[in-house]
Amino acid sequence: VGVALLMIGFPVLMSYLFICLGSHAGHLKNPFDMEFWSDGLRTIFPSWRAIKIYLGFNAFQYVTAASLPGVKVLGLPVPSLGGKQLEYLCNGVA
Repeated sequence: VGVALLMIGFPVLMSYLFICLGSHAGHLKNPFDMEFWSDGLRTIFPSWRAIKIYLGFNAFQYVTAASLPGVKVLGLPVPSLGGKQLEYLCNGVA
């Protein structure tokens, strides 16, 4: 339950602080005022250009992780799998 609250609470807190900084010159406002959220939510959504850059970078990361050669190593034995060692591709080895 605690981790779920952190996963929900921290993004809401960061959004609140970002709206206060961007729309209200850093002054803290009442977070329970719905007008605050309805006016401020427009400022926290990314632009289409930012979305394209983010998704393009993730696609690039996926392609390079799947296609670049690398050293294959065996990990430590996993007790829950009966001591089986999983194979990992280390394509970031220099």
